[in-house]
Amino acid sequence: MKYSILGVAALLLPLSSYAQMQFSSELLLGKSQHDIYSRTELNNNKKHYSSDLVTHSLGVRVGVKFSDYISFEVSKHFHGEGKNETNINVYAPLSYTFFEQGSEKIVPISSYKLPVPIELESTRLGIKAQTRLFDTVSVNMRLGIAHWGYQASTPARLTFSSAGYDMQKSGNDVFYSVGFEHQINESWYVGFEYSLLRINESDEYVEIDVIQRSYQHDVKDAAFILGWQF
Repeated sequence: MKYSILGVAALLLPLSSYAQMQFSSELLLGKSQHDIYSRTELNNNKKHYSSDLVTHSLGVRVGVKFSDYISFEVSKHFHGEGKNETNINVYAPLSYTFFEQGSEKIVPISSYKLPVPIELESTRLGIKAQTRLFDTVSVNMRLGIAHWGYQASTPARLTFSSAGYDMQKSGNDVFYSVGFEHQINESWYVGFEYSLLRINESDEYVEIDVIQRSYQHDVKDAAFILGWQF
C-alpha cells in the first residue's frame, strides 16, 4: 500500500503541465499521544490493558496546490516509541496467564515485567482544503488514507506475549486533521496542526485453543509546521 500511495503521487505530478501549480515542502515537529487499548479472550476469560503515552513526533510532507483552496499531499510520519510494559506470570505447570481451572484460578509461582515497545510510522496520502481568514492567515482541514506500520510489537502483545507473532504488522486507515498557517513571506510559512489516526485490529491466534485478540490505537499528533512553497 505504501508503494501504491507513492505511485499515485508520481502519476499526478505530470498534471503540472496543464495548469499553473504551486509546490510545497514541510517539516513537522511535535508530540504524539498514544491511547492504547488491548484485549485478549480465551474460554470466556478476558485480559485487558490500556495506556496513555506521549512521544516525540517528526514528519515531512510535500504537496501540490491545484487552486487557492485544494492541495494534494504525500507525507511520512514517525510517531515515536511508547515505553509500555506488561506483567508476565510464571505457573507450574505452564499455563496461560489468564487461564482458570473451573472456578479456581491457578496461582502463579512468580512474575516479572516484560517491556513491550510500541513504535509506529505512517505514510499518508490526502487532500488539504484551506481558506483564508486574513491576508496572511489561513485555516485548513486534511483527509486521507494512512498506511501505518509497527516497527516492533503491536498492542496485541500487551495482553498476549507470543514471541515474534506480532512483529512489524501494517495496515491502512483514515486520518484527518485541522490546522492553521501564517504566511511569513512569499516563500515561507509556519503553522500548527492537530491530527487523528485511529487503528482498530482484531484476529484469532491458534495455539492450544483459539485466542481472540483485538486492540485500538489512537494516535493524536500536535505539530508545529515550517513550510516552504515554490
